[in-house]
Amino acid sequence: MGGFVEPNPHRWRNFQRVIFVCTGNICRSPYAEAVARRHGLVAMSCGVATQNGLPADPTAILEAERHGLDITTHRTTRWEDLYIQPGDVIVAAELRHAMAVRHKARERQCPVVLLSSLLPKKFTVLRDPYGRSQDEYERVFNLIDLSVGHLAQRMQGSSWRAADPWSLGSIVGKARSLAGQMFKELAGRVLVAFGAHRRLLKGKAVVVAFHSITAQKSGGALRCSVDDFERYCRFFARHLKLETLTQVVERLEAGTPMNGELVITFDDGYADNIELALPVLKRWSLPATFYITTGFIQSQTQAAWDTKAKLSSRWMDWAQVKTLAEAGHELGSHTVTHVNLATATEQEAESELRQSRDDIIMRTGLVPKHFAVPFGRAFPSLGQTADIARALGFRSVSLCRGGIVPGGANVMRIERWPINPAAYLSPYGWLLDVVRVSRSARIPVQTAT
Repeated sequence: MGGFVEPNPHRWRNFQRVIFVCTGNICRSPYAEAVARRHGLVAMSCGVATQNGLPADPTAILEAERHGLDITTHRTTRWEDLYIQPGDVIVAAELRHAMAVRHKARERQCPVVLLSSLLPKKFTVLRDPYGRSQDEYERVFNLIDLSVGHLAQRMQGSSWRAADPWSLGSIVGKARSLAGQMFKELAGRVLVAFGAHRRLLKGKAVVVAFHSITAQKSGGALRCSVDDFERYCRFFARHLKLETLTQVVERLEAGTPMNGELVITFDDGYADNIELALPVLKRWSLPATFYITTGFIQSQTQAAWDTKAKLSSRWMDWAQVKTLAEAGHELGSHTVTHVNLATATEQEAESELRQSRDDIIMRTGLVPKHFAVPFGRAFPSLGQTADIARALGFRSVSLCRGGIVPGGANVMRIERWPINPAAYLSPYGWLLDVVRVSRSARIPVQTAT
């Protein structure tokens, strides 16, 4: 036991739980855990070089959504803090992860296997997609689908069929998901009924993020139906205190205590923001900040994520952007081309931020105060990018990884929570997760995965 070889075929059925391990527990292992649960397996995941309480990588969240899985509520767990016991099987993304867990696994009599060893054709490694292209995420996640499918075959002792929505494993997984949603719904309603959410969010703020608002059904964190948007805005107006992003930034700069304030933001510059979102915001008297990708405005540019979803990107024109500002909303920068700053040079990053700022000034007459990082994730040169933003006059830099804003947070690294209505039965369930994370998670910091 504890070696890097596949257990005896007859022993697979004896394992009670599978634990997936990678580096940061924000890309491969949380997705593998979600796939395993869909197959009806009892699964957990963790990382050998992370800290507790961080959300999944935004690009991994989006790719998981394309595979029909939701990992928005995932929070990282350190391998050191995970309790394992006989009956667990440890599945490592790479050999280095297997080496890192081998001593503890051997002590608890848990076998360790490589995820790639479960594929029909052996792969040396399932390369970490973090910081790489969307195509690389898709390639790796497809391989994880295959690997975990064959893992389920071994543990359940049956022939594996890919993504059968009527299989016992799929039905059990959906039932568990629904039960979880129902619990969050009930608990969230109790929380609000007693006003406990206000006390529990004292000293913190929440910044939420939307992208496209659509007349169709909500599709993950990138596409929210106008009906769901109305439900969330009604909930925000009735149960939370709304402020502008500038007001929250001023509180952080002055050290003024926060009291559960909520800020609404939008990314990219979709035309439906003014066509569908603006009337709802006006109806509920809610302020918002719109982060504009200036190269998209008044163009036919097709965003890669929309193309993959077989959707057509429609962007505002500059007159519409100016209308948002005239309606009392804030404008922020989201670069010119929605560049991946993780791979951009310092000169490229400075050019993207400067040009996007100047575009907004020239077209609207307003100076943008806030900048949001495209793709929403941290990266090794984020501090350098924040310095560039500060030198260009931006008062804040925002990510989009699912966190909250504690008192004393760095204004050049503000966390936002992408709204995914499909993950909850209503906003009450969402609020429960926000409160839970606000009470348990530390401020997310840059990690490798």
